[in-house]
Amino acid sequence: TLVKMRLTSSAAIEMVSRLLRIDARFLTYCANKDRTARSCQKVVISDPNIDIDHVRRCATPDERVLRDQLFFIKDVRRATHPLRKGFLEGNAFTLKISIPGMTKTQIEGYLDERLATIRSRAGFAVDAIKPGSSRV
Repeated sequence: TLVKMRLTSSAAIEMVSRLLRIDARFLTYCANKDRTARSCQKVVISDPNIDIDHVRRCATPDERVLRDQLFFIKDVRRATHPLRKGFLEGNAFTLKISIPGMTKTQIEGYLDERLATIRSRAGFAVDAIKPGSSRV
């Protein structure tokens, strides 16, 4: 899994390829993520010469690394197929919501009304509201 912030997906892939010392064409992913957001995406390395232990040694899931290098690798595991556009379906977002002057209970009530329409639409799944956030 590639975690990145303030980078396009292709720029992050280039940086990962330099870190791992492999050609970027051996790294595949499904879609571009928002370059202005902190995002995570699955990436598959299909270089037959790379050792999974080398990738694990390069995995440094740490906020300081993200702040300094703008990306890190985490959750390294084997994959059976390269990724391509449209290969994965669905996204998960965690929204942290703070409304000045409203209590947690008031925010939950306010959101429940608005999320009801989203819950009813095909293609969306909304989990229960967690304190201070809503998972859509």
